[in-house]
Amino acid sequence: MSEAAPKDAEEEPSAATSTDPLEVIVRAGVVKDVIGQMQSIVDEGVFQIGREGLYVGVVDPANVAMLEIDLEPKAFESVGDGQFPIGLDINRLEDYLKRASKSDPVEFEYLPETRKMEIRHEKREFNMAAIDPDSMRNGPDDMVPDVPVSFSVAVSEFRAAIEDADLVADHVIVEADPDAEEIRVLGNGDTDDVRTVFGNEGLEEAQVPEEVRSIFSTDYLVGDDGMLNPMPKDAILSVKLGDEMPLKAVHELDDGRGSVEIGLAPRIVSD
Repeated sequence: MSEAAPKDAEEEPSAATSTDPLEVIVRAGVVKDVIGQMQSIVDEGVFQIGREGLYVGVVDPANVAMLEIDLEPKAFESVGDGQFPIGLDINRLEDYLKRASKSDPVEFEYLPETRKMEIRHEKREFNMAAIDPDSMRNGPDDMVPDVPVSFSVAVSEFRAAIEDADLVADHVIVEADPDAEEIRVLGNGDTDDVRTVFGNEGLEEAQVPEEVRSIFSTDYLVGDDGMLNPMPKDAILSVKLGDEMPLKAVHELDDGRGSVEIGLAPRIVSD
């Protein structure tokens, strides 16, 4: 816990002041990974960025999919003293970074009084208009409540199972069987069915204390803008699952210097 400031000390400038500009240097690949994951559900978002690292929390317009990204300060090459909420159009930001290779350092400087982000890469310099954070949607309050089942699986394996389900239906059933100690991913179509079973050999670890079953949209997970698509194939996905509850999945970002957490609301099927 930090020490309290003396009573006669001046108050720290708020995020709205221009006395403490934001300046950070970060590898282009880190920013591109953040953009790629965000593009699966939104076109813009509020970045809390600066001396404490980076945090982004967004919800898709339909309130079905949620995303949180955390990066520690050590994921940056350099961070200044500023820490600000900045609203950014991520598609435009992606355009400005297209010529930067993953290992290239990119400098970002932001002055709240002009609400402009200056992006510098090699000989290039872009002045990008930011968006007022107060005019944008709030991020998720609590992505997923406590759920009983958890398991860890390679992104490539989980994505392949859902892609198989997508061949026969627009939804996927994910269920846990405590007796068999299995996680099953099912696609039930009008004529065809598909089933992938993850047991002891397919899972990194699993806690299956009770039977659960939930149904999710395959489009949100593996469609053209599916949330699983930008994730590294060799990443380990830690999944939490409940009975007709949202799915929560987390994987590490930038060699453990950050994390990506997704949440997806289930389809509720009435009897």
